[in-house]
Amino acid sequence: MLGGLAALAALWAALLDYAFKAEVSVAVRDPAELVRFFGWFYTATGILTFLFQAVFGDRLLRKHGIGVTVGVLPAFVAGFAIVTGLVDLFAVLVLLRTIESVLANSLHRASYELFFTPLPQVTKRPTKTIVDVAATRVGDALGSGLVLGALALVPELPARGPVLGAAAAAVIALLLVGRLHRGYVEALTGALRQGKIKLDEQSDQLDALTHRTLAESTHLVDRERLLEEIEAFRRDRDDEGGARTKNPTLKNRTLGSATASSGSSIEARFAATLDPIVSTALILISKDNERIKRVLERPVDARLTPFVVSLLGAKAVAKEAESALAVLGGRIVGQLTDALHDGALSRSARARVARLLGGVSSPRALEGLFEGLGLSPSGLRVECARSIARQLNSREVTDAERDRIYVAVAAALERSDDRLDVNPSLPPPAEGAPAEPDASERLEPRVQVALSLLSAAIDKETVELATRALVAGDPVLRGTALEYLENVLQEPAKTALLKTLSAAPIRVTKKRSERELLEELRRSRG
Repeated sequence: MLGGLAALAALWAALLDYAFKAEVSVAVRDPAELVRFFGWFYTATGILTFLFQAVFGDRLLRKHGIGVTVGVLPAFVAGFAIVTGLVDLFAVLVLLRTIESVLANSLHRASYELFFTPLPQVTKRPTKTIVDVAATRVGDALGSGLVLGALALVPELPARGPVLGAAAAAVIALLLVGRLHRGYVEALTGALRQGKIKLDEQSDQLDALTHRTLAESTHLVDRERLLEEIEAFRRDRDDEGGARTKNPTLKNRTLGSATASSGSSIEARFAATLDPIVSTALILISKDNERIKRVLERPVDARLTPFVVSLLGAKAVAKEAESALAVLGGRIVGQLTDALHDGALSRSARARVARLLGGVSSPRALEGLFEGLGLSPSGLRVECARSIARQLNSREVTDAERDRIYVAVAAALERSDDRLDVNPSLPPPAEGAPAEPDASERLEPRVQVALSLLSAAIDKETVELATRALVAGDPVLRGTALEYLENVLQEPAKTALLKTLSAAPIRVTKKRSERELLEELRRSRG
């Protein structure tokens, strides 16, 4: 079919070229003018060909594919040649020959070459030689023969005859393009599935049709290979489990070596899977903690984030999963925020997610943590508040953020579902943080949330001092802490916190300054 298309293109080009040159020789009698005319003609067509290819060639191929782009030339020749044959105007014939030459050497040639994509390299070169050279020469010879035969019968052959003959050849070629389109898809799909050719789906050299065919056929191959891998994985696990059940002694004696051998064979098959992302995902959802740790020790693809997040609740690999997600950082803020609100995750996993968000300096991460202040259980709210403080303490807090913190403090203290002496279930502190619980652990969760948030709005050290004073059991120190907080806080946080922490207003005979109160709190720490 490619040979037939090449021969037909050469045929109508020969017919149009004769008609065009015959009419020019009649219209321009002076030999010098004739040379000048053809000089301008070929210069103009060369420039137009370059511009057309540069502006439209790549765009048409990417958007519409090979079939449509190849069909542009025969469609134009068929329609315009019929019009030219009917009106019989010299200017229209010149325009037809110009546009045909531009399209043939730009769109048609570039898109026609892509029809050879399904061929393996070993056969592509000889096949192109036959099609490009032999078929084109056959078309040239046939066109020249038809012109010579017509001139022998009609010496005064009008240009209308060859032009209408070119239109007929273009119509046949247009019908052939439809069959080529279907044949190309079938050949490319078969070559991809059989592994005869390999194409990069991200390549800029592929047209729209090839991209679509590649995606569809690769998806089918991926699915078949993946099902085979999963079935092999299940068989391996079932065989290993059956052997251990039948021979408990063997289980105790050779468990290590059997596991290593089985794991090695499974990993080898995973490594051969078409898509490495799928292979890694299958390892992450397995129960083999050692293999999971090996995967998490290497950089993890961001597309595997949901699988790694699900491991945050597994004690054996939670630390490694948290470290792997911390490396991804700002790239996965949206997924971490969704995980924070996922009630299906364990409490400790969601607390780790909050801690990860606290380590990302991002407005989106901060927004997710503020939304987390309304979640349950109370321990999760405490971790969100601490993460907010950790993120804001790393930079200068704006007035708008400080006002938002005061509102969040008031909202946290108004919650009535937190009970006294609740010790929230949280993961161990991050590496480098003190392992022992701080003084705020002896306070209600809602007060812990409030004080953690306040450490980002006002001086962190003074909030820690006030917290120690509140839990010290000394009424005088407690009163000093309350008085200090009353001096430095703004509404609505001030009223809500004082109302929560004191059953009655603190009465003092002389109002002390903020500096005096802070000095007393520091002396209490000593």
